[in-house]
Amino acid sequence: MTRDEIMQLSADELRVAIAEARGYKWRRWEGMPGIWEEALRRDEDFVYVAVKENGRITVSFDMPDWTGDIAEAWPLFLEMIGGGADVAISRGWNGGIDCDVLRPEIAVNELSGEMAISRCWLIWHEETRK
Repeated sequence: MTRDEIMQLSADELRVAIAEARGYKWRRWEGMPGIWEEALRRDEDFVYVAVKENGRITVSFDMPDWTGDIAEAWPLFLEMIGGGADVAISRGWNGGIDCDVLRPEIAVNELSGEMAISRCWLIWHEETRK
């Protein structure tokens, strides 16, 4: 996924993309055939965090709220630091929140710290795994 694509994602689409990047997998839904096509879950548990129905994705309350809760987003920030990124959070010039990484060069400005960290993490993840 490109930076431009990541910057266009809604909050829920961003949560799904982060879950996929963190190893959650789409599985054929076995529990209620005919209701949902696929469900997103981690291998180590059976908690489904999103479902596909008629091509539309619905996010469950069990999905970590990386885009809406700073306590959920903060481990993403720490993961970037642990991965060797020079990363900083600051108040943006426009009143938003900036999340900046020096290498690879990433600059994200959002209205909330959670969204800034989430977008920044996904860009960092996509660019460092190449």
